[in-house]
Formats: sequence, structure tokens, C-alpha cells
Amino acid sequence: MIVPLPEETKESFLDGFRILAKAGVQQITPFTTMMLRGTDTSNLETRNKYEMLTKYRLLPKQFGDYRGEKCFEVEEVCVATRDMPFDDYLQCRGFGLISVVFSHRQLDVMQRHLVDLGISTFDFYRLAWEKAAQGDGLLNEVYRAFLRESEDETFDSEDEVNAFYSDPENYQALLRGELGDNLMRKYTGEIFINHSLSVIRWGYQILLELLGPDVEPEIVDAIKDACRWVEASRQVGSAFRLDSDFFDHEQLDLQFDVARWYEEEPKAIPLWKYRTNVRYSLLPDESSIRDAVSTGRRLFGDDMMCWVPKILETVAIDTFWKRCSHIST
Repeated sequence: MIVPLPEETKESFLDGFRILAKAGVQQITPFTTMMLRGTDTSNLETRNKYEMLTKYRLLPKQFGDYRGEKCFEVEEVCVATRDMPFDDYLQCRGFGLISVVFSHRQLDVMQRHLVDLGISTFDFYRLAWEKAAQGDGLLNEVYRAFLRESEDETFDSEDEVNAFYSDPENYQALLRGELGDNLMRKYTGEIFINHSLSVIRWGYQILLELLGPDVEPEIVDAIKDACRWVEASRQVGSAFRLDSDFFDHEQLDLQFDVARWYEEEPKAIPLWKYRTNVRYSLLPDESSIRDAVSTGRRLFGDDMMCWVPKILETVAIDTFWKRCSHIST
């Protein structure tokens, strides 16, 4: 999706998101409107008609030092219109971050639960977004940092962009990957690096809240077992850090066969129908994890905030999961 387009409001943006989610689109990423030269959007008549407020920002990773001259690829973007104030634009960006995080493969089990329970994906995203925006949620601090940087990465002119990043200190921050990256990618990476267990627990809290107080106890028990299984198998933050205890063999006893349910086709049999005492063996593929971490560090440096988001574009995140197998009980 592109935001803000002429005549788009925060409400119409969210409604469009709802329609796409209802249609079964599993991953929806909002992009800021680019004022591409030669297009109708960029011409003076359109700008004036829709009162388009534009800013300038560095294209992610598009910079370099050539023959002693620092060069930057700058784009002009629209961040507000007569129908969408700048604050609404930032809120739409925040909603986009929440949707990107919860539609990521790392949390794909949430989509399975929503199908089982007949809960709208959009309703789940919206409640998570409202909690983050109101400061009621485990992602509030990260969410607010994302909005601040979404605002700070834009400037009033191309010259201001060039002057800011030409500053030696800021240019070094560019080289280290601390500035100038794609913010959706950067903050999704931060959440999985530093809050991998917290975001899992928060997602399950939201799921139970959407179910309400009258849900059958068996369904609640099944969902709590699923949360334990996801926590045990998807501790990716520990995997990225190569924490020594992460590679320990682990066993997990549950009352529902979550692993078999997860492997089945969606819409087949709901999780609470898989009630049976099970014991799992959980063990990571240490060799593959160490190879992926080594590759990330070699290509992008030792800073996890730099290499993790980039390596996840080529290495599937399930490489960092613990492998789950059944043990006879």
C-alpha cells in the first residue's frame, strides 16, 4: 500500500487494510508516497490541489564516497495532504509496523490461531496497534522510537539531507548502519533481536483479549500450550547472540499436540481438538545457525542491529528455530 495518496484519510487507509486482510492477503507493507518526477502525482497542479506536504530523505543505503566526494541518493516523499495530517500519516506508519511484525514468518502461528478462531486479522492488528499507540503494550517503546525516526529521517530540502549526512559523525553512523536504513526492516529486526519472547507473549495476550471472557476453558488451555511451544522453539534473539544455553537440549510437555496441529493444513482441525499428552524434544541446528551468524557478521559487521535484518532477507528465519520432534511418553 502507498500512503498518503490524494484523498486518502487515516480511516480510508485502515479500511483498505481491512479489505485486503479479509481477502486473504497475508503480508501487507505500506510505503510512503514517492514524488516521482514526470508523474501526475508530482506535478504542480496535483501538489496544490491536494495540499501535498513533501519532505526529502536518503534512499536506504544509497550513498558512497567517490573520488573524495560524498554522494547521496535523495528522494522526495509526501508526508501529509489536505485529507491526511502529518500525525495521521505517522499513525498509519505505526500501524504498518505492527502488521509487518505480526505477518512475519516468525509469528505465522498467530495467523493459524486467527483462522481457527474465526477472528479477523485486521481486528488483531488494530488492537495491537491501539495498545502500542496508547502505551499499553510490550512494544510501546520500540513503536515510539520507530515513529520518532520516521519523522527524523525527513528534511525540508535536498541540501539539508546532503549537509546532515556529510557531517563526519553522521556519515560514520551511516557506515555503521545506525542511520539511513529501511525503518520497517530495521525495527522488525530490533523486535526479533531484543524482544523475541516478549512479542510472542504479547501476541497471545491480544489473542486471548479478543476471545473475551466467555471463551471455553479448553480453548484457553490450548492457546496457552501453543504459546509455550512457540516460546520454546522460536527464541531467535538467543540464536542471533549464540547464547550458550540456547543450544542445550530441551524437552517440553504439553496437553495439546501443537506441533502436529501447526504442520497440518489451515482450516482442517482446530488446535483444541488435538488434546493429548505429548512430550517434545527441542534442539536447534547448531551448525546452520553458526554458519548464518558468521555470514551475517562477515558481510555486514558485528552489530546485530545491522546484520540481522539484512541476513533475514536471504536466510529463512526458521533456520534459527529449534527443531521439534515427538518423544514417546
